[in-house]
Amino acid sequence: MRILSQILFVFIALSILKEADLREQRVGSIDALSARSSEKYCVFRQSHDQELRAALLQNDIQRACDLIKAGANVGLRIQPVYPDLDLMPEEFVQEVRLSKQPTLLMFAVVQGQRPVVDALLKRGACVNARGDYLFADSGGSDARFYTWLRGGTALHLAAYKGDFAMMDRLLRAKARVDVRDADGRTALSWAVEKSRGSVVSRLLQAHCNVNCVDNRGRSALQEAAEAGNPALYKQLKHAGATGSYVIRSDRMNLKVLKNANQKGR
Repeated sequence: MRILSQILFVFIALSILKEADLREQRVGSIDALSARSSEKYCVFRQSHDQELRAALLQNDIQRACDLIKAGANVGLRIQPVYPDLDLMPEEFVQEVRLSKQPTLLMFAVVQGQRPVVDALLKRGACVNARGDYLFADSGGSDARFYTWLRGGTALHLAAYKGDFAMMDRLLRAKARVDVRDADGRTALSWAVEKSRGSVVSRLLQAHCNVNCVDNRGRSALQEAAEAGNPALYKQLKHAGATGSYVIRSDRMNLKVLKNANQKGR
């Protein structure tokens, strides 16, 4: 009887060890399969991310939207192609190399790619992420004027471009209305400087702070005066802007009047 008990004990012990070994083999197989799946997913993700950047740079809206829906990384950053980079002053070229690349959302806002912006926001792209963007504006001749918008958000870029529809999309997506860029400027400051009346109205509707000042101590009201825009100046005063400045056109008229008075003496 004792011998049978010992044999039974050994049999049970061997069964337990065999089961444990089989379980370990199954876990190892699952881990190996998981590792291979993760590796394949990473390759898939990297491929989609590269394709998404290329699609945006090529303005292939449909392809970009398809890739975003397929799971491409919406938090990527992208280097804009500045077509006249070779013609820029050397200091600007150096700054481009050292700048913080804009997010995909910021790039799409500047390019006016509204379906892409909608797809990115739907996938949870950070609406308040920051980056740098260089704008080249024509001065009415062959001359080019370059403006760095450093440390701004997509909202700053929409304000600079004067894109009301884009601004509305971003505000509805909970964009922070009074974020300051690296120069201390808000979206309102840029919108006023560029005389974007409809954008200014939308920002005021979103209860932006009309008395924010930038790193130079300049307010949106002062920007309106410097831009020679009495309509915006009046609109900002009506919204509660404090201070009093001579509007540029009025300043020029005062100068002309003063000169006329001096000649009449």
